[in-house]
Amino acid sequence: MANFLQFAEEDIQSKKTLLSTMPTTTKTNKRKYNEKIDSIKLKYEEYRIAIKKYLDVKSKSFNMVDTRNPSELTEKIADLEHIKFILNPTNTFFEKMGFDTLLYQMGTYQDLKFSSLKRIINDLLDKFDMAGAKLKKEDFNYTFYVYEFMSSFLDIKHSGNNNYDGLTEIFEKIYWENPELIKHMELNFRRLIRQNERKFINYVSKLQNDIKLHNGLDYEGCLEKLNVIYRELNTLTKENICDIIELSKNSVIDINQYFEDSKTRTTTFSDLMIDALDFEEEKVMNRFYDNIERLKSNVEEYANYVKFAPLINNFKNQYLKNIPENPGKGSPLKDIESKISKAESKLTKLNKKIINSHGLFFRLKEDDLKNIKFESIKIANELCKLYDEYIKEYFDSKVIPQISESFAVADLLHLYYSYDYYKKSAIKIAYDIDNYDEIVKYSDSFDLFAMNPTNVIVCSAALFDLANIARVIINKYRLLNININEEDLNEEDLSVFLDKLKMILRIKEIDSSSTSVEKIWFMTQVYKFNIADSNSSE
Repeated sequence: MANFLQFAEEDIQSKKTLLSTMPTTTKTNKRKYNEKIDSIKLKYEEYRIAIKKYLDVKSKSFNMVDTRNPSELTEKIADLEHIKFILNPTNTFFEKMGFDTLLYQMGTYQDLKFSSLKRIINDLLDKFDMAGAKLKKEDFNYTFYVYEFMSSFLDIKHSGNNNYDGLTEIFEKIYWENPELIKHMELNFRRLIRQNERKFINYVSKLQNDIKLHNGLDYEGCLEKLNVIYRELNTLTKENICDIIELSKNSVIDINQYFEDSKTRTTTFSDLMIDALDFEEEKVMNRFYDNIERLKSNVEEYANYVKFAPLINNFKNQYLKNIPENPGKGSPLKDIESKISKAESKLTKLNKKIINSHGLFFRLKEDDLKNIKFESIKIANELCKLYDEYIKEYFDSKVIPQISESFAVADLLHLYYSYDYYKKSAIKIAYDIDNYDEIVKYSDSFDLFAMNPTNVIVCSAALFDLANIARVIINKYRLLNININEEDLNEEDLSVFLDKLKMILRIKEIDSSSTSVEKIWFMTQVYKFNIADSNSSE
């Protein structure tokens, strides 16, 4: 290649000389001049194609093939997470059946499309079917409007044609008469869930027994197995040389900063060492790299903790400021349940009158019918408030008995992971978010953090004393000659500090691989050249 570059430089110079001596005074001269230029361009296009081919072949010879395949481990984790979810001793059939998630979705009806509402209702109906509690239109008598809508819905569902287009008009007609229709449907489903509680408990119990028998695992055994496989997956998917090459090609990192004479590289190393180390001392450097690796894991976990600090603080403010002396006693849950049952019984009687008034033998006067409908809606709206109280007290009854001075961040993560409805409700408050999709993003991100058994910091951090987490990290690693300060763990500086740690580990990975910074730089340039060439030819 060096010989070709020399040839090209000399050839270009000679061609310039030749062109400068060619006359251009006549048409014939100009034609010959242009023909010469065209022939030179054609020749250099041939050179360009040949060079490109050479560069591509050379780049491919440097490339590294990533032979990792994490799919088997991720499938095992997915299976074990499902087992963990079903065997989780913290929550009940309500959460295990997914009722909490579906009812939360229904409760955010201001963000719903009709297609989403249709899916939620069908999913709820299917869960009743699974437990042997098939629902009929007569079960949906919370209000006359709920009965009217769900009767049409079930007629379409049972017809098997799956065409709900006509239902949209029915929904819009009812909605304008009763804007609380979806909320009342939610309450109707909540009542039906309570009425069929025993069937759901039996269904989940059988499911749990089948899982234990088939997999030979109890809950604790599942957690142990998950811990092992998560660590295997973390090891397998740890950033390797193939990842680094791709990061460079896609300009996520600037490979120029990784050359030995790079000021950025030199500064990054010196910034992270309290006392300078001898780079030639292999054992010393390996110890340094191992400490940086552990620090990176700790900082990534800490970054997640910082991300969810508003959620954690919201929980602290709500539950940890005044711990009751006798947790679990004096809960108003039973009293609220009793009020709900009485109100629903009264509501059922009113709605039977409304529904039966359309028969052949019993018809109410128009004014009487109007008054009963009004009373029905009034009671249904009162029940909305009662259910709001019930929902809050239900979660309180699960949380308060667990609260103690030793309540840890890990306990909170598990609690919210176990109660999806309350987690999303808390996210909405803690982050002041109204958009359902945004809440789900936070929720999914939280779950990934909460269900990771390789977390270290949150397992030992007491919820009552979170201020020292950063200090614990700093003190530990400064003792190991890692230069880390409080500023590095500030929320706005965390990503910068993490980038430094990642750079150190990438340098180690490159140095221990069969490639080099120079080769990665070359592959990057060829990759970018090919993209530019492709774009210019379009």
